[in-house]
Amino acid sequence: MDDSDAREYGVWWINDYSEARAAGLNLNDLQYTDEDALGFYNVLLNQTFHDLHGITGFNTTIPDEPAKDLGRIFAEYLTGLRDGSPKTIIDAWRYATRYIFDDVIAAIYRVVIYDSYTGLKVADYGNEQLPGYGHGMYKDPSESESEQPTYKALLQYDSWSC
Repeated sequence: MDDSDAREYGVWWINDYSEARAAGLNLNDLQYTDEDALGFYNVLLNQTFHDLHGITGFNTTIPDEPAKDLGRIFAEYLTGLRDGSPKTIIDAWRYATRYIFDDVIAAIYRVVIYDSYTGLKVADYGNEQLPGYGHGMYKDPSESESEQPTYKALLQYDSWSC
């Protein structure tokens, strides 16, 4: 899947941060409070990326040498080439980071859609899968919010030790 395919499917996952840095965003520390995380997401959404689904990354510095294989390992988990079972975005990131690294903290920011009327979670963008490798992608957050006025896109942060 190349960048044009990703845009066609509305996949807005970032794992190299180069475009965000080029836009002047300080991404040295992704450990934000909940209020800061929402502000961070809004800056990314409004200034850099339209309908961002999530960001994969780390909460610690990572060593260069093993990181060179991370993209390939991540893709192999996404497509099922590594273990025969295609993974969701969050699971593939968790498996890949734990496979490659020791003593780092991996992290993911992802959009979740809540129904503000019922308080129930409607969609968790970390559970997306590549088209053709599972259930696929959710609608872009702005589409969900415009189609259902009680739906609200929020940012959720998770991290884990590798």
